Formats: sequence, C-alpha cells, structure tokens
Amino acid sequence: GMTRMRMVGIFGTTAVVIGFLLAVYKIARHREFVWLFRADLWALVATVMVYALTPVDLIVMRYNVNRIMAGDSAPSVQISVHPIDAEGVRELIPLLNCPDEFVRDGIQSLFAMRWEDMSSTPRHGGLAVGSWSEFTALQISERWLKQDLAATRDQWDSHLDATRQQNDWNRFRLHAYQWY
Repeated sequence: GMTRMRMVGIFGTTAVVIGFLLAVYKIARHREFVWLFRADLWALVATVMVYALTPVDLIVMRYNVNRIMAGDSAPSVQISVHPIDAEGVRELIPLLNCPDEFVRDGIQSLFAMRWEDMSSTPRHGGLAVGSWSEFTALQISERWLKQDLAATRDQWDSHLDATRQQNDWNRFRLHAYQWY
C-alpha cells in the first residue's frame, strides 16, 4: 500500500531529478558552482513547500481505499498501523461497504473511536476563536470529518459498544498483519 514515507520518497526522487537537470543545465550553459548551489537550494525549498501543502494523508488513503475496494486487502495494513489525520479518515468512508468483513468491521470500529475522541475533546464549532492557541487548534478537516461521521453514523454506531469496538479493531489488525 501507499504510505507517507513513500510520498516522501516520491518528492525526494523528484528533487534529485531536478538537481540533476540543474547540473546538466549548469554544464551546458557554463554556469558557476555557486549558481548551481543556489538553484539546488531553491529546488529543495520548493520541494519541501510543495510537500507541506500537499494533502498527503488524503492521497495515501484514497489510493489504499481504491486498492482495497478492488479486492486487494493488503493496503489495510497501512490503515491499521499508521496514524491517520482527519482528511485521511474521511477517505475511508467507502470502506463501510467493503466486501471484506474484517476491513468493514475494523473501519466501523475506527470511526467509533474517532467519534468518541472528537466528542470528548472540546472543538471550536465556529471560526471565531479567542486566542492564538485556539486558532492554531482549529482544523476544518476535523469539522468535515465530524459531519461525515454523523451522516454515516447508522453504519457504525453499533461499534460505540467498547467491547465490540475493541474486539473488531483487534480482529482487523490481526487480519491486516498478514501483509505486514
């Protein structure tokens, strides 16, 4: 399956290719080493900025969900062992209809756990915040996730029972572990 580290690898490989092309350009245009050094630093900065702005979890989870829904359950290991932010969890909603019962039950448990976590942690309902720390804690993806979980609650609310939630989550992790 796809992971955050594979995304880092993609961006890193891209930066190396750009650096190589800049070196070829330097040689062809008879530029100085200082020019190449500056250009490579700009390429590195641009790569880091693009990575920081890329919704990595969204891309990773969308790819993994598509593979799972196509019948390949191996990417489920990425869901069971790696942390997923709110934008990534939203991409897991199609797995509520997954034909693999271990995956489906595990996702229902994950949604119930996230719902309980979001309900127990004070969140800002509106955009008006009183302090800088409240402003930096505001994440629109968490608000969207809570709305999506509320809209699909009838498909996973049976997993609000702590025993069932933990049992199904453990079964999912054991099922996914075969591909670890």
